[in-house]
Amino acid sequence: MSRVFFLYKNDRRILIMDLSSIKDVNSSIEIIDSCEETITRLPLKSALLLTDVTGTSYDMLGIERIRTFSRNISPFIKASAVAGAMDEKEMVIEMLEKMTGRRIAGFATRQEAVDFLVSFAE
Repeated sequence: MSRVFFLYKNDRRILIMDLSSIKDVNSSIEIIDSCEETITRLPLKSALLLTDVTGTSYDMLGIERIRTFSRNISPFIKASAVAGAMDEKEMVIEMLEKMTGRRIAGFATRQEAVDFLVSFAE
């Protein structure tokens, strides 16, 4: 099953990047690469992105890749949310918000993040 896919809900298209339960940084980087390739094919300021980091582990290499990813995709993002953003992951979200100048909403569950993203008008 792909870890980068579109979810359609309430006439909204949400791009899911599922990093949940990934413990190997190289696997995470492959998923991030795939997601970046998908997003950069979309129109500017059009993507609703949900990143699920529930149960994910990462190291400095993974954090650096997510920083580069966030910088590269920012022009394409309409709104983004993170599911499973607890504890130290909240610090990473804050760093990304400062770096990109955009809000990245953090939620405990994927459903909460989806509900947030579907609230954005087309």
